[in-house]
Amino acid sequence: MGTALGRLTNAGLLFCHGLPPQSAYLFKHALVQDAAYGTLLPRRRQELHGRIAATLEQEFAELVERQPELLAHHLTGAGDAGRAAVQWLKAGQYAAARSAHIEAIAHLERGLNLLRSMPDTAERDSLETDLQLALGISSIRAKGMISPAVGESYGRASELAEKHCDQRRLFQAIYGIYQHNVGSARTFAARPLAERLLSVTAHEDADRGLRLQAHHALWTALCIGGEPARCLEHCEIGRRLYDPERYQSHRDLYSGHDAGMCAWMLGGHAEWLLGHPCTAMTSLAEAVALGERISHPPSLMGARAMPRSSTYIAASPNWCLLGSPPLNCWLGSCGSR
Repeated sequence: MGTALGRLTNAGLLFCHGLPPQSAYLFKHALVQDAAYGTLLPRRRQELHGRIAATLEQEFAELVERQPELLAHHLTGAGDAGRAAVQWLKAGQYAAARSAHIEAIAHLERGLNLLRSMPDTAERDSLETDLQLALGISSIRAKGMISPAVGESYGRASELAEKHCDQRRLFQAIYGIYQHNVGSARTFAARPLAERLLSVTAHEDADRGLRLQAHHALWTALCIGGEPARCLEHCEIGRRLYDPERYQSHRDLYSGHDAGMCAWMLGGHAEWLLGHPCTAMTSLAEAVALGERISHPPSLMGARAMPRSSTYIAASPNWCLLGSPPLNCWLGSCGSR
């Protein structure tokens, strides 16, 4: 192989980076690569993709962990649709964790396209549910809650989860549909969904974290719907249920911000509307402090925005200026990702 690669490099068809055995080879131009690939018969291509995939799994596990899309590409070329879809899911999740949501969407859609060739089984439906839920999250980040893609992804995930009585995934899917309705200003459609989330977590054995998120959905809907008293009731329940360490993963799954911060923030807003400005400012200060402690940029931005808007109404410019430099710093760090 080394001799063959050397001849191709000398002919100017490949570029070599690094020294053996750590060398990496690249085609001089994408058209050269396409021409070389096109000379292979389909069966030979599939065989080579399969051999490369096997080698990656056996000898380059660390590389596959960092670049799951590489293995996904070769498994796709090898015709192994099921395993390829699993890797496209991993690639999408890995990209989303780095806030590369456009890239994540492309990976997840490739995984979903492969499922069309697979038989209709529970395993296939489970994989599609995970792909659709992941696609919903990245679509919110890249396109906004109002995007039809968000409703489509979560709607399909809801159908599959309900079909297989998968309560946890169903909860996440319904929450996603709720977010889509909130983002689309369909408040009257969003509220029954929030109440449904609360009803399915009302029993004693319900997951405490999901119960927190159900209240999270409802206090937001009540705030938007102009019911500050009821909003505050659910915020106070949320404050008691909240655990910053235990529910850290929820920040990206549900609403894109921290539920505890939101309970203090919207609870403070409700207190303000109910005529308790001192209590409100204490709550808003707690939201800012919590946002700083958990170091979650979207949560901190939301926490810092609310007291400035409220204190503007109260004609308290000193409070309104609280933390503007840190907020700008967070905005800069988010933009650089």
